[in-house]
Amino acid sequence: MKFTINQYMKSLWTAKGRKIFTREYTGVIESVRSKYGQDLEVKIRLPNGSVKLRDGTDLYSERAGVQSELGELI
Repeated sequence: MKFTINQYMKSLWTAKGRKIFTREYTGVIESVRSKYGQDLEVKIRLPNGSVKLRDGTDLYSERAGVQSELGELI
């Protein structure tokens, strides 16, 4: 199922503590904050301890998977 950007952002907004999977890395979402318009800033903790800050719209465009409460990918 392909999520719209609005559905993806709503899922991302409540994703603190969940895993995120991109082409480059896998990490855990530490925090999510509103940015401007409908965009969000996502703070991701990587396995090596470093932190990445990413825009929600960028994560959506690269189809980053976010683990749901049930363990499924969003």
